[in-house]
Amino acid sequence: MDEPSIDEVKIILRDFDQEQDQAMIYSTWRNSLFYSSSEQIYDSPQTFFRKQTHKIKPILKNALIKIACFEDTPSVIVGYCVTSANHVYFIYVKTDFRKKGIATMLFPKTIETATKDLTKIGKILAEKKNLRVIDPKIQGELDDRRTEDRQTNQRIQVNS
Repeated sequence: MDEPSIDEVKIILRDFDQEQDQAMIYSTWRNSLFYSSSEQIYDSPQTFFRKQTHKIKPILKNALIKIACFEDTPSVIVGYCVTSANHVYFIYVKTDFRKKGIATMLFPKTIETATKDLTKIGKILAEKKNLRVIDPKIQGELDDRRTEDRQTNQRIQVNS
């Protein structure tokens, strides 16, 4: 019996499962930036990966993460998108699944900005989608302010 081709496999989106998905996200995010960065990397691999881990960790705690996977095997990840509000931190699709509409499935329509740390493909996508590219530190500060505003609004509603 023949195995189904990539085009015959149904891809669905599901929520992030930290225990199941986190290792894949860290490894692909860091490796993609190291091997396909749109900017020159001057750090040793060990230093680069350590720095990226420190950058990614707080993002994953607060971000919305969508996973693209096989419908019949949700543990098989073919891509993911890490966002918050109208900002995309990182989007990834495995090489064999690119150009099949998976990134489009993952990419929210409300996105207006992208993190400055982009791969070469990420840079092309940001230009194609007319995204404003901003420093991740600035985005982190914006996310913190939004969280504080939501918490303040919740306190006001509770006290009303």
